[in-house]
Amino acid sequence: MNVLAIGAHPDDCEIGCGGVLALHADDGDRVTIACATDGDAGGIGRPAAELAALRREEAVAAARVIGAAEPRFLGFPDGRLAYAGYDLVAVLGRLVREERPSLVYTHDPDDAHPDHAHLGRAVIDACRRAGAPCFPELGPDPHRVDALRLFEVWTPVREVAVLVDISSTVGRKAAAIRCHASQTRLVAFEEIILGLNRYRSIHQRTATHVEAFGTARTTW
Repeated sequence: MNVLAIGAHPDDCEIGCGGVLALHADDGDRVTIACATDGDAGGIGRPAAELAALRREEAVAAARVIGAAEPRFLGFPDGRLAYAGYDLVAVLGRLVREERPSLVYTHDPDDAHPDHAHLGRAVIDACRRAGAPCFPELGPDPHRVDALRLFEVWTPVREVAVLVDISSTVGRKAAAIRCHASQTRLVAFEEIILGLNRYRSIHQRTATHVEAFGTARTTW
């Protein structure tokens, strides 16, 4: 099975669904992580081009920890996905038709971070368009995604539809997050998100850590 995770920035997918992506990789699924931006606005006192190159290196290292393929970088400007319009949807739709995933993970559109929220909405739209027998600008071969799962980064998912026990892969998730040292020196992402994953285990008493997801329809 092909699995595609799409985040606004390098580190978002590791934070939101790194544990379940590692589970997919362990099951033999082909896992691909795509980053809409290079995250070049996510630093203090470092030139944007230098930070972008560093964050790409961090994303490659994190993907290796998870067991994913080489990350895809989509090249949109950090902090401005709200203004990317249909160009963003079209690039995402082409990505879906190229990668042909059965399962797509992305941001919950209700996330408080504007890049996260806008990307979540764009991915949902792109998946629906990619499966339709039209929109030739997305590529020649339509592909219908089986399921969309919406992860939590800045804002906990309000309507949880899927819970996944990541007890066996939480260590790899933590290691993948630590690969993003340019960000973890600014925010304690590992501690914060693993705390949320620990809290989510209240719904699965045999688990130590759980990732929670919302869902969205893959067709209109």
